[in-house]
Amino acid sequence: NFVEIGASFTNNFTSNINQSCKNDTVLFTDSPSHNVDFWLWDFGDGTTSNLQNPTHVFSNSGNFDISLRTSIQGECSYTETITNYIEVFDDPNIVFTADANYSCDAPFVVEFEDNTLNANSWKWTFDNVSSSIIQNPIIEFDTFGKFDVELEVIDVNGCKSELIKFEYIIVDNLIIELSVSDSIICES
Repeated sequence: NFVEIGASFTNNFTSNINQSCKNDTVLFTDSPSHNVDFWLWDFGDGTTSNLQNPTHVFSNSGNFDISLRTSIQGECSYTETITNYIEVFDDPNIVFTADANYSCDAPFVVEFEDNTLNANSWKWTFDNVSSSIIQNPIIEFDTFGKFDVELEVIDVNGCKSELIKFEYIIVDNLIIELSVSDSIICES
């Protein structure tokens, strides 16, 4: 049996992705060069793990330094830090409008416009059972009522957001009641 004195070892850690959206799961893997029996991961967001191959979910956007400290039987400790190893993108901030959102007449035709930055995929759902996958749809509301409008977008980074505007479109059926008095008053 040989005893190796002064052996050096390194961490060989990787992740399945280096760029992600918030709340995506990232898998970290360490393939140590020796018989490591202790791992301490620091994900750069205030959380840690003692697993050899942990998964982690980043709930905030930004660039994160990843550190891994390993050791063999509490000795021969080695720490490796990679600066800005994981980049987590912001979710898209959905911004949409309608050219009008109130009418007393049905059918009511509405032009919607999405101004979400860097969006490249759209899924509109309208309470009147219509839907669309184009950026700026024109939708006809042919019944009276109050309608929710939902937009889900995916941006160029693959990140997804959803926004629902409740009762955003109102097609009101106004009923005007007139009454006529039998009395006629004339002043002379």
